[in-house]
Amino acid sequence: MASIIALDLIKSSLRLINAIAVGETPSASESQDSLMVLNDMLESWSTQNLAVFASQDQTFTFVPGVAAYTIGTGGTFSGTRPIQIESAYTRYQTVDYPVIQIDDDRYNLIPLKSQPGPIPCYVRYDASFPLATLTFWPVPSQATTVTLTSGVQFTALANTAALVVYPPGYSRAIRYCLAVDLAAEFGLPVPQIVIDVAKASKATIMRVNKRSPIAMFDPAITADNFTSLPGFIGGWN
Repeated sequence: MASIIALDLIKSSLRLINAIAVGETPSASESQDSLMVLNDMLESWSTQNLAVFASQDQTFTFVPGVAAYTIGTGGTFSGTRPIQIESAYTRYQTVDYPVIQIDDDRYNLIPLKSQPGPIPCYVRYDASFPLATLTFWPVPSQATTVTLTSGVQFTALANTAALVVYPPGYSRAIRYCLAVDLAAEFGLPVPQIVIDVAKASKATIMRVNKRSPIAMFDPAITADNFTSLPGFIGGWN
């Protein structure tokens, strides 16, 4: 694990594109502009699954009879608004059941959207902003819990004195990728070696973050489980 002050990171990236010389410090306005570019880059990485180094679990409690919940700071589920939901499960009587994410088309095929049930087995995720919305089916009939797994999001750096701490491999990737972005901001050419290292170092962390796929099936295809629920739509697969 490597750590570096944001300003030192910015100075290193600026040196890579010859924007400043060794021992020089960018002006206050140049430092702030560079910090903005750095935060924009990290925010962009948060949307790229393989650039994200970890997942986080968030657990919330259902309100009986309520199907839709906003999620985000100040939402019904007050927590981190997921960019994407990787997986989810609900706990009923100490047993965990998977909650399968479905799109609008599949949700619209449900004939009785108000159908209650103790085990919500499907969720539709509307990634609206600043609060996203989760709609569950069947509608939770008990105050059970749901756990959502999503990628950890890179935190914006408040100022140039902030400490940048990420897992091994990230410091190099961030420095060189930031240099490429700063070159566009400052109107400077990017040395080919910087482009090559930026691509290679980011590819390295993405390979490390790659997860082996796990075979999954939709519970809807098992006749003894959810197909027996009133209002179930067969043939989704």
